[in-house]
Amino acid sequence: MSRRIMDRDFRNWEVFVNTGPSGFSTPPSLVFRCVTDPALPSRMASFQGEPNGALTFVESGTADELLALLEQGKPLS
Repeated sequence: MSRRIMDRDFRNWEVFVNTGPSGFSTPPSLVFRCVTDPALPSRMASFQGEPNGALTFVESGTADELLALLEQGKPLS
């Protein structure tokens, strides 16, 4: 499940949940990938809660809530 949001610079980002390696109790995180400018590094933001909660958040969270996490996210190398 993924969703697209637009940042303040009018770039479109795809957001999806990363639950980490199977079998480990790693907390979920949200991954943001810039669709408009693929050269930009993807970003990852921690999510407090269960993986199902993260999926629900991606589905039904407001664009402003997701944008706040995008801005807090750390670039992936």
